Parts: sequence; C-alpha cells; structure tokens
Amino acid sequence: MNFYLKSKNIKFVIVVIPLNYQVDEELRQSFIKNNLEDEKFDMRQPQESILEWAQKNSVAAIDLMPELSKLEKEDDLYWKLNAHFNAKGNEAVGN
Repeated sequence: MNFYLKSKNIKFVIVVIPLNYQVDEELRQSFIKNNLEDEKFDMRQPQESILEWAQKNSVAAIDLMPELSKLEKEDDLYWKLNAHFNAKGNEAVGN
C-alpha cells in the first residue's frame, strides 16, 4: 500500500485512537477490575506496538492518547454506551 501511495504522491499516515478506558481513569479502573483482576496490563501497549511498527516502516503516525488523556479530565469525549467519540471528542480530534 505504501508503494502505491508513494507512486501517487500521497502520504500515508496512521492515527492511533485510544479506547475510552485508556484515557478515562474511572473507566480504566473499572476495566482492570472486571477484566484483569490479577494481571498487569500496560494500557499503552497497543499504541506502542503500532508506533514501533510505523517507525520501522517509515510511516508517519499520530498518537492521540496523550492529548485525549489530558482533555478527558475536563470533558467526556466518548459516548457513555460505546467507545466512539461524541461531538466533543470529534471536535477535540479535529482540532
């Protein structure tokens, strides 16, 4: 795919979007309690794997987790019943 995009002079960029429980501390604690009781889990592992792959393959990648983690403290960015962005989340990512 990268070869095709380069042949068309199109830059390939991956945007790594965290799940709601990765940026919301309350949801994270609930997720851990309900799913990982006695296990250690690195919430950044999925992002780190993707970013490592992108770097090795010379693909630009944008990790939204650090910024969304800051913003989530002020506003709810995801719908309560699913892990999709609500209007505030879409606005935050668009900015």
